[in-house]
Amino acid sequence: MSEATFRHVVMFKWDTEKASAEHRAGVGAELDKMAKSIDTIVSFKHGKDAGLSESNFDYVLVVDFANEEGYVTYRDSPAHQEFLTKNIKGFIQNRSAVQHKL
Repeated sequence: MSEATFRHVVMFKWDTEKASAEHRAGVGAELDKMAKSIDTIVSFKHGKDAGLSESNFDYVLVVDFANEEGYVTYRDSPAHQEFLTKNIKGFIQNRSAVQHKL
């Protein structure tokens, strides 16, 4: 496995009027399924907020890549685009993301 030198972090807040509890609960499994199909991912972690602060986002994803090109491959991959269309777009109120070198 390659050493990670580039990280992508994304957080989002669900629109609970559009994303049912069942939908929200299934996102983790869908993320894992997507990640298995993208070979540029070095490390893939995600989870829902612990609920300790009211102003927090609801979910976070932290993905590491060997380099910036690995991130771009992930970002543009059909599997990632399909995941976004089926699970994120139209289901969230807010999103925040950052990519940075490690």
